[in-house]
Amino acid sequence: MDDRAPLAAHADTVGQTSTERLPEPALLRPNAACKRLGCSRSTLYRLVREHRLAAVKPFGAGELRFRLADLRAFVDGLEPVNKSMAMPSNDDR
Repeated sequence: MDDRAPLAAHADTVGQTSTERLPEPALLRPNAACKRLGCSRSTLYRLVREHRLAAVKPFGAGELRFRLADLRAFVDGLEPVNKSMAMPSNDDR
């Protein structure tokens, strides 16, 4: 049985789709991490080699996996190219 049925087909009565109820995956495959970051696989692996992005190998010698929290921490740590173009914080308003 394929349990990957279309998610929108299972909307509940309060208007919330089942995609809003699904938990985030604990570990992301490289392609999913690339999609979330908007980068290529080669860039993703370069970031790992440069120790700028954490990755794990939970299954021994297999493919790397990425924790969503690590992707968020990477993005949160990025500096704007031009700080004067950055959005003002609530303190600046």
